[in-house]
Amino acid sequence: MKFLAQILRIKSYITAFLVIIVLTVFFFHYFTETVRIKKTLEENSQLKEIAMLSSKHIKDSIYTYMRFTEAAATQLSKVSNIHSDETLVVLERIAKETKVEFLEIIYHDNTRKSTAKGLFSPEKYHPNKNRTTISASIVNDNSYITFSTPVKKDGEIIAELRGSLRIDSSDSIAANSLLGKHGEIFFLKSDGTFLFPTKEDISLASSDNIFNFLQRPGLHSSIPLEELLNSLNAGKDIFFSYTYSDKTQFIHLSPIDVFGWYAGIAMPKDMLASRSISVAPDTMKLLAQILMIFLSLSFYIVYQERRHSKTIAAAGKTEEALIANIPCGVQKTLTNDGFTYEFVSQGFADMLDFGSVEEAIKAYCKSFWNSILPEDRDKAKESILSQLTENNSFEVIYRMRKNSGKIIYVLCKGSTINDADGKEKAYAVTLDISSTQKTVEALSFSEKKYEIATEKSNIFILEYDPKNDTLYTSPKCSQKFGLPLKMKRVTETFAKIAAQTVQEKDFLSMHQAFLNMLAAMKNGTESVSASHFILSQDGTHRFIVTTRLAAVYGDHGELLKVIGIIEDNTDAKAVEIEFLHSEKYRQALSKLYDRTYEYDLTNDIIIKGEDFFRKYTDKETLSVSDVKMYFTAMYTHSDDQALIQDLLTEEGSMVYLAKGISELDIEYRNKESLDSDDYRWKAAHITIFIDPLDNSVRNIWYLKDITDSVKKTEELKKMAENDPLTGIYNKKRTEALIIEALSPDGGNKKPTINALIMLDLDDFKNINDLMGHLFGDAVISEVSARIKDTFRSTDIIGRIGGDEFVIFMKDIPTREIAERKTKEACSMIRNMRSGEVKEFLISASAGIAFSPEHGTTFEQLYNKADIALYRSKDLGKDHITLYDERMGTDFERLKDAHNDIESLGSENFAMNMPHNIFKILCDAKDINISAKLVLELICKHFGFERGYIFENLTDNEKCRQTYEWCAEGVPPNPGMDGEINYETTFPNLRQCFSEDGVYLYKGRDSTKNLPSYFNTAGSNTGIAIAILDEGEYKGFIGFDCSDELAAELTQSRISDISISAQMVAIFMLNAKSDKKRAKVKEFTEKSFDETGVAGYVVDYKTHEILFANKTAKETFLKNYYCGVLCYSAIFHRQTPCEKCPMEEFKASGKIMSVVDIPDISKCHHLFITPCVWEDGRETYFITHIDLLN
Repeated sequence: MKFLAQILRIKSYITAFLVIIVLTVFFFHYFTETVRIKKTLEENSQLKEIAMLSSKHIKDSIYTYMRFTEAAATQLSKVSNIHSDETLVVLERIAKETKVEFLEIIYHDNTRKSTAKGLFSPEKYHPNKNRTTISASIVNDNSYITFSTPVKKDGEIIAELRGSLRIDSSDSIAANSLLGKHGEIFFLKSDGTFLFPTKEDISLASSDNIFNFLQRPGLHSSIPLEELLNSLNAGKDIFFSYTYSDKTQFIHLSPIDVFGWYAGIAMPKDMLASRSISVAPDTMKLLAQILMIFLSLSFYIVYQERRHSKTIAAAGKTEEALIANIPCGVQKTLTNDGFTYEFVSQGFADMLDFGSVEEAIKAYCKSFWNSILPEDRDKAKESILSQLTENNSFEVIYRMRKNSGKIIYVLCKGSTINDADGKEKAYAVTLDISSTQKTVEALSFSEKKYEIATEKSNIFILEYDPKNDTLYTSPKCSQKFGLPLKMKRVTETFAKIAAQTVQEKDFLSMHQAFLNMLAAMKNGTESVSASHFILSQDGTHRFIVTTRLAAVYGDHGELLKVIGIIEDNTDAKAVEIEFLHSEKYRQALSKLYDRTYEYDLTNDIIIKGEDFFRKYTDKETLSVSDVKMYFTAMYTHSDDQALIQDLLTEEGSMVYLAKGISELDIEYRNKESLDSDDYRWKAAHITIFIDPLDNSVRNIWYLKDITDSVKKTEELKKMAENDPLTGIYNKKRTEALIIEALSPDGGNKKPTINALIMLDLDDFKNINDLMGHLFGDAVISEVSARIKDTFRSTDIIGRIGGDEFVIFMKDIPTREIAERKTKEACSMIRNMRSGEVKEFLISASAGIAFSPEHGTTFEQLYNKADIALYRSKDLGKDHITLYDERMGTDFERLKDAHNDIESLGSENFAMNMPHNIFKILCDAKDINISAKLVLELICKHFGFERGYIFENLTDNEKCRQTYEWCAEGVPPNPGMDGEINYETTFPNLRQCFSEDGVYLYKGRDSTKNLPSYFNTAGSNTGIAIAILDEGEYKGFIGFDCSDELAAELTQSRISDISISAQMVAIFMLNAKSDKKRAKVKEFTEKSFDETGVAGYVVDYKTHEILFANKTAKETFLKNYYCGVLCYSAIFHRQTPCEKCPMEEFKASGKIMSVVDIPDISKCHHLFITPCVWEDGRETYFITHIDLLN
């Protein structure tokens, strides 16, 4: 039966492998086809976008020339005598500044003046035209569009201005479109008639009507003619294609709304070179490699599954025991509608006064929802389901009824996971919080009553801390009077705030009153009060307030705290109305601004400020409409025009008054002259009111130039967002930008590949320590510049730490792009040198995570890239690692360890001493130097007089003092040079150590059988820590101190000393072990080379050759490299040998085989010896003997 079960398991594995192969081939084919189809759709989309942009360009050009003709007509109306030669001069000047072919003016008698002789529009004067019209004409075989607009003076039409635009010239609107020479532009009416038909048969406009052209024999159109006609009549944008004479054209028709025309674009399909996607010849090789990787992974997974099955079973028993002893309730349910119970712990039953688990489940009908008190059930259920939808976990407080009838509050925290059977289950822990909840509710009720009481009154709370000279105000007080919530250094801050606001006088008066009251309380007065004025923040009215302060004194009469209130004694609304209609108020407010304007919007009158607008126009009288339609349209930034023009209308201002808004502040941009493109920022404080005398709607505008302030704000914003050393984004801004880029609103509308790259300089601390921080800053600045040069301008690049950088690449086609860019950046960094005298090779390590594969949030990608970065560090630095889920928790622990070390520099050494020591030893290039340094650190920190390390010699009966550190004035240990015998110098020392390997010796403690060394040394008190290698004694580390210091050695301090010393011991033993292994390996390889017999080491599972001696490399392994496959390197095969000697050895134990080696010998004897390689792999050492030689 056991054999049959193994057979079945092998069959299931084979089936799984075959499925993997089939799926790999299928998805490979599916991927290539998908990319090809997607590319075709993208090219069609690009053609459509080019057509639409070209159509828009033509429409915009026509509208531009129409507006130009109207503007020219306005200028001609200002000519004193329209029939004089001055008119022609004006026309010629205007024509030179534009691309209009010619301009002409036609009078009532059909006489005309034209800028181009011999060219004129054929149409006669149209006296009834009251607006601009457009017409098409052909003059001297050239196509023209003519714009006709009336020239008015004093409201009467005195002439007609026509501007003709040639559409087929080299600088026409057609030539300047996006089509270049690849497409055709045409115009047609809504009935399909072409305005400029051509004689070329292949042209779309070769027919007089588009419908006639599309009905040609052999022409296939993507749009039915009836649908085309309806769309033309409806004035819609139209996009279609047709094929004629084996050529495909894309057509886009865009309506020119004002004139009932259509601008048409015709483009050949081959305008964009389509690129077909084909499978490269080496693709099948790549596919084979992928299959090999899949097979290798599968074998590895099977091995790990069988290896860990026993561990999992033991863990299950441990979990059950742990849950049984948790004092709170543990629940496990299905995630169906009823959340059916599958398990509850005994702690759950005990919490609810049930005798057994079965009784508890039965009482709630096996449903989790039934355990919740009915009054809380719906709300709790809605909360839990909502939280599970968002993040698969929940936390909720509700009530439960115990078996005894008592109601309790519980905190329930849980999450959903998939069990081994693949079904989703909910796990939750429930804790009785009844006593805590009652306290919380009572406190919340008390706070609510206090909040309501203060909110409904005109009382504002404040508190003063005399010791720190800090004033705290309530949010309501801060909002009302403009005082900060927290004000340090009250005297200095009050004056600074006062100088920046319109409340300066009142603030200073209030501050002086506060100081007077404070002085009285310091002299023993328990409570004081004073009344004064406070001007509102907007300067429109003044409050009459009373400040009342009460003192809190200490046991010795010192002033500990001042608590007070500010009470508003003013009818604020009455004061607001009084000041609003006060001329004195207006004059005071106007002094704060550069200019003041007052408008009567109802009667369209400028009451104040008309003089300013006169320098921009010659009109005798100006109105609000003139300001709105002329000045605003010409001088105000286009983004701000709508707001300004709306406020300058009676209807727009009434909307604000209807909402209860009588004052508002806006910012907008104006330019000083029409010739300038430089806009300046203006701040406007606007008061809107209805004049009680005539009920007219009025505006008062107070204007101030704030350009310098805006620029300063932008500079401050840039400083707040950028790293001051490198100029790239700082940590906070980098994180915000990446979060925005990953969000659905950040433009990530379709699934794309994004990459988050963590890049960290290797051993940068050495540069700072040896070259100085100024030089280190220069290196950081240069590194950031090289990173910016490497990556795209659209990529987000930030410095998040001393030598740590983050790069976010959005919307990249493949993962390889991110890897390639990172390699380029690391290569550029590697080419830098950090000094001229003391040179270091600067290098960087990097870790990369991809979205959405490794996460969709910044935190997820950051953590995964961080793990990959520390994997690079673990590989020896100067590496780039792509995150892999198989990295597991080992790298999480590695990351946490590194992060702990990096954070120690600024914290207290005592709290982080073991971590600091660990970092020094980890970074050590030479353990001998680092061990002595650590010894000195421990001694200096704890105040030890002497520290030393004794290491055993080979026989473990003798030892040698390898390290010693002595405080200033303390002599070295006498007689400690050379070999030292334990029996004579340290008798019984090994028996003195505790189970933890610690020996605390005190010279004055006569009950201790002290070794002779500690009895005769200069200091008879101290601590020793044993050096143990897998339980075997290998020496000790000791520290001498005074009796007084020994008395202060708490258990916590002894523990810190022991841990630190044991870390030194572990690193020393590892270093010796590494050296020993290196020597053994060197000796072994040298011995193999000198035998004269060819030999090599093979991993029998993978067939990889891990080592080859000199003879083997000179004969049949001339192309050897570590990892080459034996059957490929020796026998030139693509697959393992049919009669592999290693397989025969495994099956029968046969240690010798005879083989033929191509081109070398036909009679080689192979001898196989099993061995374990240096990394723990099981291998075979194979030697070759050529019998013929």
